[in-house]
Amino acid sequence: MANSRCAKRVIPRVLFPLFRSVFQKCYRPEPRRAARLLAGVLDVQEARILERLRSDQPFVWLKRRMDPRMTKAVQSLGLPIGKGQPFGLETEGKRFYPQGPLAVHAVGLANIDQHGVEGIERKLDGDLQGDASRYLAVRDGRGGTVLQLVQPASKPPRDVLLTIDLEIQHIVERELDRAWIESGSRAAAAILLDPVTGQVLALANRPTADPNRYGEAPPEGRRNRAVVDQYEPGSTFKVITAATALELGTVTPERPFDCQNGSISIAGKRIRDHHPYGVLTVREILEFPLKMRGVARDERAKAQAALDEARAALERARGEQDAREARLRTFAERHAAGGSS
Repeated sequence: MANSRCAKRVIPRVLFPLFRSVFQKCYRPEPRRAARLLAGVLDVQEARILERLRSDQPFVWLKRRMDPRMTKAVQSLGLPIGKGQPFGLETEGKRFYPQGPLAVHAVGLANIDQHGVEGIERKLDGDLQGDASRYLAVRDGRGGTVLQLVQPASKPPRDVLLTIDLEIQHIVERELDRAWIESGSRAAAAILLDPVTGQVLALANRPTADPNRYGEAPPEGRRNRAVVDQYEPGSTFKVITAATALELGTVTPERPFDCQNGSISIAGKRIRDHHPYGVLTVREILEFPLKMRGVARDERAKAQAALDEARAALERARGEQDAREARLRTFAERHAAGGSS
């Protein structure tokens, strides 16, 4: 079951705040004057506006997502704006992410037209958007547009609940920031899974991006390195392999293994260790890299404290999930009893 505390991270068709966007329809008289006036308030080059005013397209956006101050300035220019006029103002919504960049690489991003382009936003865009209604547009003698509903929406938008736990996500991102800065790395990534269910509780990358400022997000900030990048897990995963082998009884701590001087070929690819080890026991395989790296005790203490904090948050999340499941079972049992009577 998804963690309900994350439901606010993906907002289906809840678009706010509202903005005004200005457009034009086949404007012919005095395009240079109109372009000069609009350029002064829209923060768009006059030549670019003039090109759009002279376009053969029946509908052209001149400026999207204007704030109230800019909207008022456009209305005061004295241009023919309104129903049946060559210029018009359209009210549009904007997707808002209340948690900002937190878990952005899992949630994803939506573009200016509110269509998902990254992450869950892109993968489940059809569910979040639903079906659009279809209209037939007919223009009357005055140039106004009359809309007639042809096909109503057949699929309403749906909510998407994630397994991401916001409290754990915050801890992971905080520790990832610290490790990224202290190591001086060009990039960093972290994933935290529930060991029982396999659910992704936290996923983070650095550098990152703010989904509320999609146009300012660089490609490196939008890249989900934790999912798309390939790397050799090496020492980060050998503890799991060794623990599994020890639990199954297939090896003992003192069983020797030939490490082939730190080089092995698998599926046509050569994998090399940072040091040419020969024969090592399971205990030594787990031990040597720690000695080589010389991890400081205070760093281990910081990492352990962060892990303990994440574990405590995980236990709280599991308790809340168990309580929700119990309420659902009780509701289902009462409903079934009421239906059979």
